[in-house]
Amino acid sequence: MAYSLGVGHQLLGEDPLEPFKVNLTYQDIEGNSYESQHGLNVVEFSARSASSPPITKIWRELEKITKVLKK
Repeated sequence: MAYSLGVGHQLLGEDPLEPFKVNLTYQDIEGNSYESQHGLNVVEFSARSASSPPITKIWRELEKITKVLKK
């Protein structure tokens, strides 16, 4: 997991956000409803990289190769 370098200083600076909860509600394609609650603590991101994870970089490169091969 990574975070955006553009907002990292706001989230993780001298006065980071207090831990908070997020309620997630969604419906799948078949109409089934789901709900869950997740606790977030931005301080946990302080040891994380601000760059994209390696798997994201691999995906982006594969996407470029696929476009070239389709031509």
